[in-house]
Amino acid sequence: MRAYAASRLDALGVLTILAYGTWFYGFGVLFDDLLDAHNLTEGSLALAYGAASLVAGIGAITTGRQLDKANPRIALGVVGPLGTALYFASAGLSGTAFLITYAAGGGLIGAAGFYAFTQPLAVRLGTADPSRSITRLTIWGALSSPIMIPATEWLRSQQGWQTAIRVPAIATFAAFAICAVVCSPRGPQPGAAGSLLQALRSAAKRREVRRFAIAALLSSAA
Repeated sequence: MRAYAASRLDALGVLTILAYGTWFYGFGVLFDDLLDAHNLTEGSLALAYGAASLVAGIGAITTGRQLDKANPRIALGVVGPLGTALYFASAGLSGTAFLITYAAGGGLIGAAGFYAFTQPLAVRLGTADPSRSITRLTIWGALSSPIMIPATEWLRSQQGWQTAIRVPAIATFAAFAICAVVCSPRGPQPGAAGSLLQALRSAAKRREVRRFAIAALLSSAA
């Protein structure tokens, strides 16, 4: 039973590596290529990145609420795969169409594959020791940049920037599909708030949540 629980956390860990590695880390690797290929300004490309981050943040509220209802499969089986499909499609588009699909795809990947969703899910999957579950997932996630940045760079240099978008998108799609099957907790979250407003009010009362929000804001500004 413990081995099965660990394998589910490991599957979620691989997803975390790939989700962060697609557009979040891939953006920096492909930045110059995207500027040249689409004749974009740095500002417009940065705006697309910011829009993706915004979509990821707002989307995480929805995916998190679904997790409260013990239904992560909507995030893992619909939201994430849709994001990877849009991200994949962006490689064949140009101009405004590229910016929109790139931002929307990256944002949906983040909403279903970033820590805001995967860490609470890890806690639900490893209820016997939540802190150990988060630690295990975080160790996996820490491997994202040392794996995905050089991998994306190799794909870019050897096969071109479009392949460097498409291959990670395919791998991330597969990871979402696997996690949608194996990473499903049983029963709703005990004490889950009945509405989004109640959930936000409850979270705002917690000192650690406020500190985290301030730290995240300062980190983004820096």
